[in-house]
Amino acid sequence: MSLKLGNTSINKLYLGSGEVKKAYLGNTLVFDNSIPIDLGLIADYPLALNSNEVIGTTAGIDGVDTAMSYNGNEAVFNGNTSFIEIPDNDIFSFTDGVNDLPFTIEFEVKLDSIGASGVWFVNKRGETLVSEYQLAYNGSILFIALTNSDVSGRINKNYTYSFPLNIYVKIKVTYDGSKDVNGLHLYVNDIEVGVN
Repeated sequence: MSLKLGNTSINKLYLGSGEVKKAYLGNTLVFDNSIPIDLGLIADYPLALNSNEVIGTTAGIDGVDTAMSYNGNEAVFNGNTSFIEIPDNDIFSFTDGVNDLPFTIEFEVKLDSIGASGVWFVNKRGETLVSEYQLAYNGSILFIALTNSDVSGRINKNYTYSFPLNIYVKIKVTYDGSKDVNGLHLYVNDIEVGVN
């Protein structure tokens, strides 16, 4: 499995299992320019010059850039062929194989355009293209979807949204591990949005 990020500008990427900057709970993915303050942080991807992990406690999970460029402390995606692929690791899963686990995905993103196929922000999937989770924008709907291992079940939140261009937007997803859609929450600029 791999985690792919693509089609936009991102300031920083943190992967962790605790609080990052503002007491975010669970396994945390944060894209912004915040400074990690929790010792539970398990990986740090500053995205200033490359997608390498800099803490060093999670050896072997440096990102692999494809058609990427960097501008200051932003990773710039070309909207067509660029992405960052981070090798599979159980720390990026919302399950331990039996039980779902709480997690948070959070990032700030600035789009300068939206292609016909939309924007895939985060996608954790296997070689068979079966996604464990995906967070994307299809041009009119922002959505998060979690899928069980045999793809027989899925929970998701959708939000009809007109994504502004050239402005940073904060997107956050939280999941309480309950295997229930009511435990999945979607936020835009710190306001809860989305329908089941």
